Amino acid sequence: MKRSGFTLVELLATTLLVAVLMTSVVMIVGGMGRDQRAVGAMSAAENADGAMMMLRWDLVNSRFVTPTADGVVLIGNGGIDHRTLTISGRPARVSYRVVHGSLLREQELLDEPARPQRWTELVASGVTRIALEPMSGDLRMTPTGWRTPARMHVQIERDRGVVERILWLR
Repeated sequence: MKRSGFTLVELLATTLLVAVLMTSVVMIVGGMGRDQRAVGAMSAAENADGAMMMLRWDLVNSRFVTPTADGVVLIGNGGIDHRTLTISGRPARVSYRVVHGSLLREQELLDEPARPQRWTELVASGVTRIALEPMSGDLRMTPTGWRTPARMHVQIERDRGVVERILWLR
């Protein structure tokens, strides 16, 4: 007499295989949750220091600074290659803007007007405002904006407080 169905050994092997797969899925999902919590718990100072370093790089390599309602526009030779994130030194317009609680860096290369390469990257999250104020007496206004001064007072307002720095640019 021939019976159709699975043997007890086949059912146990299948159950064991499913248990191993479920364990690996739970471990992966748990790791993703831990990573998100770690990123969220990153201190405001660490996040703001990275933003200040990037802003300082762009200010040092800028010739003109123009404040806007939601950030600042810099024009100079601080271009960064968007594929390799290396310094290209190409003429660029770099904008720092606060959009929906995030500080964004937007770059547009100026040396190829027919094909301007544009890209945007997230600099910091939880930002409500960015303000730059020149501190040196060598401030000169031009139609394009201020000539980049030797010192700049930078203030980044965040959900968790305010980060202020005085940046020496020359």
